[in-house]
Amino acid sequence: HYAYALDEEALQTVLYSGREFIDIHQESGDPNDSYLTTIYPLRDSQGRINGLLKTRLNLNYLRYLVSNLTFGRTGYSYILAPQNRIVAHNSHLSEDELKNIKLEHDYLFILRNRSHPGIHRGLKGSRVKASTEKIEFLNWFLVVELPVREIIQTMHRSIIMVILTGILGVLLAFAISRGFYNKIHRSLDC
Repeated sequence: HYAYALDEEALQTVLYSGREFIDIHQESGDPNDSYLTTIYPLRDSQGRINGLLKTRLNLNYLRYLVSNLTFGRTGYSYILAPQNRIVAHNSHLSEDELKNIKLEHDYLFILRNRSHPGIHRGLKGSRVKASTEKIEFLNWFLVVELPVREIIQTMHRSIIMVILTGILGVLLAFAISRGFYNKIHRSLDC
């Protein structure tokens, strides 16, 4: 007797294929009531499966951690599973809005192009610069997206600050050299 309907089929799959099983399971219709179920084959010294390890983790804590990440003023992050399912996010989009999103860079794209995700349309439809990191154990990706507009504004502010600092430095150098010149000139006149 198994506690969940998916267990028997999943257990048989792991036993016969020898590959781990990872899935997200909901106990009710509430998206906050979901769990990560993993089943791993345990092997003996000859590589034969002699048992299974099953874990069930509540995803609320993971969602809590991701919801507290901040990137700039308008950046956001999400965790993407191989089925292109967004497991956790802090994008301020509703669950219904997330279901209707067609990801421009889906899981397979990110897997193939991890080192250069480039600029693309993000979850909210704006152009973003993305960075990804693979969560090895689960074969998921943490994706961080920062709107290009915010990056450009930050660069403009930095460039303006460098220019103003340079101008201030030149004016200060001129004032100091003028003061020394006046002191030297007066001492020579005496």
